Amino acid sequence: MVLKDNLLFYKIIEILLIIFPLTLLFSNVISELILLLFILLYFKEVKITKFVSDLKKPIILFLLVFWIYLIINYLINFQTEPSIERALFFFRFILMIVALNYFINNPNINLKKIFDFWIFIFFFVSADLFLQFFTHKNILGYAAIQQGSIYRLGGIMDNELKISNLIYHFGALIFSYHFSRQLKKNNTINIKSLIFLITITVAIFLTAERANFVTMLSFISLFILFYYFKVKKFFFLFLIVVSIAIFIPLKFKSDLSNRMINDLFGKVELFKPDKQVFYLNKDSHY
Repeated sequence: MVLKDNLLFYKIIEILLIIFPLTLLFSNVISELILLLFILLYFKEVKITKFVSDLKKPIILFLLVFWIYLIINYLINFQTEPSIERALFFFRFILMIVALNYFINNPNINLKKIFDFWIFIFFFVSADLFLQFFTHKNILGYAAIQQGSIYRLGGIMDNELKISNLIYHFGALIFSYHFSRQLKKNNTINIKSLIFLITITVAIFLTAERANFVTMLSFISLFILFYYFKVKKFFFLFLIVVSIAIFIPLKFKSDLSNRMINDLFGKVELFKPDKQVFYLNKDSHY
């Protein structure tokens, strides 16, 4: 009976992990509730000694220091931003990471099933953005938001222009899992994961979100740097495919090209030191 209860418990954890990105797409309230549920289930499973041990891990210690910094920043910041509630409740993300780390390393959790569902979800999300880019409406009928001469894409999140942030964070994780799993298994390249990486990179580009596009390019650059010496020919091909995939929409949308490339280099200029005052130029909100 105890064994059946344990299996049911971890089956529930699997289901919650599978649907978690969906809740982030559709409901902040439900995603926060699931986050809280992960934390409660973690404390149901572990003893206090295990929790203290988990807090001593380097990444968790770093986040704890960052949490303390946020509180101090609130106390000394004249504008009191972010709010004290936001600073204090950042701790919930630390607890979530501790809880998720515990569950995903448990042998009773089927990670392959979870990541297979996730890769399907974000392939669909990316395809929906392609549809919205070319027709200005997505599968649910949500319209692209016109800002000047360009269209910003919210996809399934409608007018919340943060879908590229979600695609990047989950996409990088999904790609890393599938690619490394295949590499570890038989030392071969996982073509499906590479197609996925190209798809989400182009999708992020089409949303016209510069910050997440630069972050994704940074992730890809690091990936190439670490893997380049193993398969050089492959990565030249990979770069050519990514370039072509981005060039196609650029060919038809010159305004998007201007925002994502030309304006981006213009923003970098803002960070050049001013020789007259000898400190970084702060004439912008960046």
